[in-house]
Amino acid sequence: QGTNRWVAALPMSVARNSQFGTSLRHLVVAGYPESDCVFIPAESNGARTQLVSQILNHWEAKMEKVVACDFREIPNGGPTQGALEACAQEGSRRPIFQIVAKSPRYSLEDFIASGSKTTGKLGRNLRRSLRILNEAGKPQFHFDLVSAEEAEDKLNLCRRLESESWKGSQDVGALTEVNLPFIADVWENLIRDGQLALGILTLDGKPIAYHWGMVHRGVFLSYNLAQISSADSLSPGTLLLDHMIQNASALGIREFDASRGGLNHNHSLAYYKGPTRWHSRV
Repeated sequence: QGTNRWVAALPMSVARNSQFGTSLRHLVVAGYPESDCVFIPAESNGARTQLVSQILNHWEAKMEKVVACDFREIPNGGPTQGALEACAQEGSRRPIFQIVAKSPRYSLEDFIASGSKTTGKLGRNLRRSLRILNEAGKPQFHFDLVSAEEAEDKLNLCRRLESESWKGSQDVGALTEVNLPFIADVWENLIRDGQLALGILTLDGKPIAYHWGMVHRGVFLSYNLAQISSADSLSPGTLLLDHMIQNASALGIREFDASRGGLNHNHSLAYYKGPTRWHSRV
């Protein structure tokens, strides 16, 4: 204030959404529903709290037709959640805090400490699944950064595999015709910066599973994965992830992060017993 200098920022927009079975006008973080995680960048915690207070005050004073302000999803225990908690209790506001996601993580330091192999019950299950896979045919695992020259073919491959998975049968995939332009833009930007990593598993030359995400500061952030339904009994997705973990250091990856995991089902990373990042909706 008074310096014409940005100290905190959060782009927001008005959207219609359903809450408790009722259609409401919400003030939401711009990018919803593609944006799964919200973090308010600011010079200090004080500036961050002041920004949230200004947003809520402006909403209450100027936007009479908006009946809810939706911050989703906030990492638990972080400074953004602290700013929201400090402001949400003011006046007649009725904040609702709801756990909405759990995101498993796994550090390669733990993997290396275990002798660079998956041990325990998970290791035994993986070895048994690999024997079954080898009995079904000749598997080949691939995990590498995607180049611009192969991007279109690889994206089409992922789209085809997703359409043959349970996601395709229920029309809940990330690579649907509606979403494809957005995903293509994401791929183009990530590839330009050398940040798109893709794992593919083939059986007798036929692709049966894929898993891709972005690599940022040594962390693989899982975004989209699928396996064809006819290969579900072979556990291809779980075996592919283990291959990716075993070969991640060659790509400069030090950690795997599920990015976002549902509450009712575990991301495959959860089997590795690493820490979990929880998300809240306010």
